Amino acid sequence: MKQFIIHAFSLAALTTAQAAITSTSNGNYTDGSTWDGGNPPTNGEDYIIQHNVEHAANGTYSLAGDSVTINSGYLRFTGNAPSSSASNITVNNLALNGGRLDFRSSNQYARTMNLVSGFNVSTDSQIRIGDGGEQFVMNVSLQGNITGSGNLNFVSNGGNGSDDKMNLNITSANLGYSGNWSINSIDSGYGYLYANSANALGSGSLTLNTRSALVAGATTSLDSLQGVTLTTSTSILQLTNAWVNHAASLNMQAGTLDLADSDSIIGDFSINGNSLAADTYDSAALSALGFGGNFTGTGTITVIPEPSSAVLGSLGIFGILLRRKR
Repeated sequence: MKQFIIHAFSLAALTTAQAAITSTSNGNYTDGSTWDGGNPPTNGEDYIIQHNVEHAANGTYSLAGDSVTINSGYLRFTGNAPSSSASNITVNNLALNGGRLDFRSSNQYARTMNLVSGFNVSTDSQIRIGDGGEQFVMNVSLQGNITGSGNLNFVSNGGNGSDDKMNLNITSANLGYSGNWSINSIDSGYGYLYANSANALGSGSLTLNTRSALVAGATTSLDSLQGVTLTTSTSILQLTNAWVNHAASLNMQAGTLDLADSDSIIGDFSINGNSLAADTYDSAALSALGFGGNFTGTGTITVIPEPSSAVLGSLGIFGILLRRKR
């Protein structure tokens, strides 16, 4: 009897694990033909996306389904209502597991989309704003908690010039996210990532690539970030609010550092492979080093090695002196 009960529970667990409904073709999220079984999504079911799945993003709404996991392809929200109407989107238990989360507009006007719910990033995934050639500013806000350890690549795919920006705003504080960010543009516009809350980007690092910018938009917004790397002449780090983390590093291979009027403190700073000595620098002092890069703003950045590193350095010097004394 006990064995029968155990087998029954095992069968029930297996049935539950196999219950997720998977996409079988490209199509609209609400169209039954997109899904295995041919039925439109409903609450009480879990959905797995492995194709290119679209959904109109107008007004305030929640996607049907207890969970949505993007394994491959994308889940794309398209705004086609008047641009003055913000979209507020909720997706229950959203997980990025190698696919893309896309936001775009079907018209050539500024648009705002808010993803109210959070999501988990389990493996390397992508957030893309724009669908090529949008000539406007588009704002997407991620308002829920982001968790997981997979790397997240924000791709700007819009604009016909530097004034056309695809903006990604992080408004949830103290993220439980430990993966690494990267930003790049594959169109002629810029991709801007705004850290608009305390510890907005989690505990990983961030790389700025072609036509990309990171803006410290709130007090302590970057403090949990362990490192930032600027890789191209069109990479921008804007420290509107101070970045204070003695363990953090800034690797500037090219690009622009805007100190604004804040006073940042980090543990390590290198410009084109040249490590800066512990000191306080303003934009004029950084330019005078002659290592390259562009520096603006009236603020400062102070390089103070992490206390543990300083202690180890002192112990090393003490050891050398002791050996010499012998």
